[in-house]
Amino acid sequence: MSAPNSPGDSDHDPELAQFFEQVTLLSTERQSTGPEAFFERVNELTARFTELRKYRSERTLLSALEGFAAHRFELVDDPSEYSLAADEVMVLSMVLAESAPLIIPALKRSVVILSGVLSEEGVPQLFAQLLKRLRELGRQSGDAELASWVKGVVSALPD
Repeated sequence: MSAPNSPGDSDHDPELAQFFEQVTLLSTERQSTGPEAFFERVNELTARFTELRKYRSERTLLSALEGFAAHRFELVDDPSEYSLAADEVMVLSMVLAESAPLIIPALKRSVVILSGVLSEEGVPQLFAQLLKRLRELGRQSGDAELASWVKGVVSALPD
C-alpha cells in the first residue's frame, strides 16, 4: 500500500493533493521570491488549509501530512535532493503555524530521515531548523513527551 498522499492516493482527496502541490511549488519558489511575496503566499496557503481542515478529521489530516513528508523523501533520487525535501516540509510547517500540532508527526519523521544523511549538502541547516521547530512546538504545547523526544535526538547527535 502506498503512503498517504502519494500519487496513487491523490485521486482520493484532490483538494488536499492540490494543496500539497502548492506547498511544494512555494518551496521551489522560495529562493526566487522576496520575503514579502513569500509570506503573503504562506498566508494564502494557511487560509486554504483552514478551509480544508473544516471538512477533514484530525486523523485524516495527520495521516496525510505525515504521508506528504514520507513521500517527499521517497522521491529523493540523489543525495542533494534531501535538502529540497526537507525545505518542503519546513514550508509546510510554516503554512500550518496555526495548526501546529498536526505537523508534529511529519516533522519527527523528517528529522529521523535527515539524521541518517547529515553529511549531505544543506541538510544540517534544515535538520536544525526542523528540530528547532519541534522544540518550539513542544514548549508551546507543554508536550513533555515531545520535549523529551527532541532532547533525545539532540543528545544522540555527534559532537
